[in-house]
Amino acid sequence: MKLLPAMAVVLAVLASTPAGLARQAEPASPDERYRIRQGDSFDLIFPLVPTFNRTVAVQPDGYVTLPIVGDVGVAGQTVPELEATFRERYSTILRDPVISIVLRDFEKPYFIATGEVERPGKYELRGETTVAQAVAMAGGLKDRARRSRVLLYSGTANGTVDVTELNFKRLLNDGQLEGDVNVRTGDMIFVPKSRMPAASTLFPVLSILPWLIRPF
Repeated sequence: MKLLPAMAVVLAVLASTPAGLARQAEPASPDERYRIRQGDSFDLIFPLVPTFNRTVAVQPDGYVTLPIVGDVGVAGQTVPELEATFRERYSTILRDPVISIVLRDFEKPYFIATGEVERPGKYELRGETTVAQAVAMAGGLKDRARRSRVLLYSGTANGTVDVTELNFKRLLNDGQLEGDVNVRTGDMIFVPKSRMPAASTLFPVLSILPWLIRPF
């Protein structure tokens, strides 16, 4: 079977991940803000100088181009950071500029569930969601899922990837909910396949086993 490039990368990362590698099981910061991405668009509003108002789109290189001030790098900034950036740039032509940013078209928060889940795919992230809840949104685990090692991949600001390992056997069977972790936008949950088949998949064989070993 031909693997999609993204999936091939995931499997390569998985193969090189030590079994004990994990981040701290802490919830995402409640004040995490959306960061501007390539392809987003927003309104640049000057309440005191409406003629400067613009709707701009972020170019593939992460910049926007504006009259007078020229190119401005915006990718990776939150709305408050972006407002401060534009205030600084426009302060060369306006005294104490008042500027507001309103997002128009932007990528909604999401997570990806892949591997041994019933409905792999990309899901919209609405509010605070734990890994267990995210897996439930993806239809739950398949019978052949390796429940003792569910992996959560999270990108970091410096371009690296944090990996959190969760033991769903303890989480679900023993009720150890403190081991659950909040999913952040862009995270990917990967559920590997178990080395041993689930008991339910062996049931047809087990049911006829006594007949196979009857003495003749």
